[in-house]
Amino acid sequence: MKLLIFVNKLDENDDLLGFFPGWVYGLARNMEKISVITQHAGRFENHPNIAVYSLDKKNNPSLVGRMLGYWRLLWRLRGEYDLIFAFMAPIWAIASAPAKYFLGKKLVMWYAVWKDSLKLRKAAFFCDKIITSVPEAFPFKTKKLAAVGQGIDISYFTPNDAVREKNSLLFLGRISPIKKLGVLLSSLKIIGEKNPDIFSKMKLAIAGGASSEADEKYLEKLKNQAKELRLEEKISWLGRISHKEISPYYQRAEIFINLTPTGSFDKTILEAMSSGCLVLASNKALQRYYDEDMKNNFLFKEGDADDLAAKLSELFKLPESNAANYRKISRDIIIRDHSKENLVEKLVTVLKAA
Repeated sequence: MKLLIFVNKLDENDDLLGFFPGWVYGLARNMEKISVITQHAGRFENHPNIAVYSLDKKNNPSLVGRMLGYWRLLWRLRGEYDLIFAFMAPIWAIASAPAKYFLGKKLVMWYAVWKDSLKLRKAAFFCDKIITSVPEAFPFKTKKLAAVGQGIDISYFTPNDAVREKNSLLFLGRISPIKKLGVLLSSLKIIGEKNPDIFSKMKLAIAGGASSEADEKYLEKLKNQAKELRLEEKISWLGRISHKEISPYYQRAEIFINLTPTGSFDKTILEAMSSGCLVLASNKALQRYYDEDMKNNFLFKEGDADDLAAKLSELFKLPESNAANYRKISRDIIIRDHSKENLVEKLVTVLKAA
């Protein structure tokens, strides 16, 4: 099978999409040929059956111009692909429709964000199949949907207990209002009031950058909140970190916290679990992987600073033998359900059946 992939960025160093080249390499081992069309081509490995074409968004800011370039490539490469796989790009799935109807190509889209839109509905109409990580990550029901899990590189995201720092907390991800970081700051203040002994030991690292002007304002708001709550000495703001450099941050953290609401199944949750962190999250999609004990200890109520503070405080009291057991359970979940190898196998099955 010959595959054409559209992805906004193909760059191992990107902080958000740096994982995706690894997916492409895995797919290439199962495909005759892969052609990747991207708006930004950064660092990636050369493989004999992978060809990369850049629409060069930086020097070609016109969307119309890039669309015309995309259509030219779809036509020029028409003999080199059987199926188009659009990754997190509904507008480009829509733009691929002519290749489906006039060139007889199959069209599949990956989409894993809870937010619905008319653009997404149109893209879904044109697609032969839609792939997502978990059912909760797609905003409406459709018979075209296949949930295949995520693709975590378990050889890169691996535990290293020798460097794990006691009482260390980590948030890693895009800085945006959807991430609910204000709730995390409020929970630390609550711990300071109710459990000063625990509070005196803890430290929080916040890693991630803002991707828009609105997100920049949100980041500034968070820093002001931290100052008002007198948390400055407890927090390190690390900024944006390349995907190629994030593994050591997970390895050093004892507890990882994710506050994104159900419907957006952040890969960082799974990367942290694979790396041996104790992971506190509010995403209900995790319930399908947890037994009752894990649910009680590692899931908190969405947007509830008091519940998060209570769960955090209990984790700080956890005996090391118990913590080690939970770390093993968490990593085993990733190996079983969300490894890159398993994902590639599932993707190949869905793509070939489309």
